[in-house]
Amino acid sequence: MKNLLLIILAAASIVFAQTPEETSPNQKQPSLDTHSGVYFEASIGGKLIDYSHDNKNGWFSSYEEEIVHGDAISAGFKVGWLEKNSVAFYGTFDYTWISGSYKYIEHRIVSQNKHDYSILIDANLFYLGAGMLFYPFRNTKSIMRGSYVGGAFGYYTTNGNNRDCDEHVQLKGRGAAFKLEIGKGWHITDSWLLGIGGTFFTGVTNKSSIDSSNPNLPISDIFIRDISTNFGLEIKIIRK
Repeated sequence: MKNLLLIILAAASIVFAQTPEETSPNQKQPSLDTHSGVYFEASIGGKLIDYSHDNKNGWFSSYEEEIVHGDAISAGFKVGWLEKNSVAFYGTFDYTWISGSYKYIEHRIVSQNKHDYSILIDANLFYLGAGMLFYPFRNTKSIMRGSYVGGAFGYYTTNGNNRDCDEHVQLKGRGAAFKLEIGKGWHITDSWLLGIGGTFFTGVTNKSSIDSSNPNLPISDIFIRDISTNFGLEIKIIRK
């Protein structure tokens, strides 16, 4: 008898779960925004820059390090397609202006001496990529509506100069990069949102170069992996 009762209760729960409109006719179904269309986004924000280079394939008697720290202002846009108000596929372009310090360190292996040199620099970073953003909350009544997470792969170049007019130092780099972002937008109309988000950018440079009038710095191209990272906060306007 106990087993029969359990079977009846299980069957009833399945029937009621499959026919909610018959058991609770006054219950409203969630309203989901499932439209598709053109996706556009423009953003502006600030970033903290960290760049490091360790050239252990340099001269036999020494190797070099490069370190860049600084603040940055960035602006960018995305254009693409939004599918079912759930996934946005886009192309993106970002520009970042960097103001910071550059430090060059030469380690001399045989003598165990270390020579370092520091300057202030201004630099430009350009990033072109393609990626996806996920909007998991489509319920129009949800407080999480407009939240997103996503990322993009692309290519970046950087070009910097020192601020000292008496001495010329130019830094260049280029390579592959990945950008990760997470944030939230608030609807100001049915199609337009005002949002805020955090970003993480990391790039692996396949070639960098130093061009300097200072005899203490090498004047050569360096084929080595450099790691460039930055964390940012952006304000954006979104059309989806």
